[in-house]
Amino acid sequence: MWRLSGEVRGSEFGGENPEHLAKLDEKYYRPFGARLRRAPKGRKGYQGRVERSHRTDDEEFFLPCLGRMKTVEGFLRGAQRWQYHYNVERPHFGVGMDGKSPLEKLRELGWDLPDEFACFPVILLDEVAVIWASKGVTMCWPITSSPNPA
Repeated sequence: MWRLSGEVRGSEFGGENPEHLAKLDEKYYRPFGARLRRAPKGRKGYQGRVERSHRTDDEEFFLPCLGRMKTVEGFLRGAQRWQYHYNVERPHFGVGMDGKSPLEKLRELGWDLPDEFACFPVILLDEVAVIWASKGVTMCWPITSSPNPA
């Protein structure tokens, strides 16, 4: 579900249609060497991780910072800085993280990644969701292939 103006609307990214998921995978994920996959059924912990990440975003970025941002451009700059901090600098203490940032953990697992990997562009999902919904596109989160440690 995605939120717009405090009201829940829409559906998951990708929905249930296998043909539609295949098109999304080909267009948006394969060019980056990734694959679109659904969370395995019955693995509720996956969604819990997403929800915990959203709570952290709310508590550490949106609530303390949003009121100071006066323009969309200012918001996007702030969100990009927050994303860098969250993925590259901020310690995480979930299971197996041991105070490492997500990028540090990926490197520990064998991924040879530059800092920029954690800085994918921030976009306004409200605008994307409205455009996609008008074209009948629905939405799902990706899981990429596993690393190849050296």
